[in-house]
Amino acid sequence: MRKIATLLVISSFSSLTAMEVPQPSIRIEVIDRTILPGSQRIFEKEFGKETFGTTQKRIANRPSVVCLHALLEDAEQGHQVVGFLIYEKDYMNHACISHVAVDENHRRKKIGTALMSFLEKTSGCIGIKVQAVQQALPFYERFGFQKSTFNMLYKPVKK
Repeated sequence: MRKIATLLVISSFSSLTAMEVPQPSIRIEVIDRTILPGSQRIFEKEFGKETFGTTQKRIANRPSVVCLHALLEDAEQGHQVVGFLIYEKDYMNHACISHVAVDENHRRKKIGTALMSFLEKTSGCIGIKVQAVQQALPFYERFGFQKSTFNMLYKPVKK
């Protein structure tokens, strides 16, 4: 497990910040090819145990896969994984999102927004692609993604 970067996120739950954040705060950690145990619980609930096993094997051998983990910092309980985003850089320097999920007890708190913003600002990619299920389309459209083919969405990254 190799940690690449850490950034404190979500001050007023609207934008990335490295300033002092109110409790509880969310921290995004970037870890190469590793799904943290807390993310595993969320992953299995959202996508199933079989999908988790397949995904874990696939990403373990691919150096271009990056896992972002949203950690809730709590003075009493330490940190707890409340969301994750997994993407892979393709040969054309696009970030291709494979999985995004937020713990159901922490939804509607801009954690998904923090993960997407972190990806866009730190990936170094020229664009972001995702193939999304119908019910997830509004989430991605809020970030400026546009349909390019059947449920495939694309967003160029502004530098």
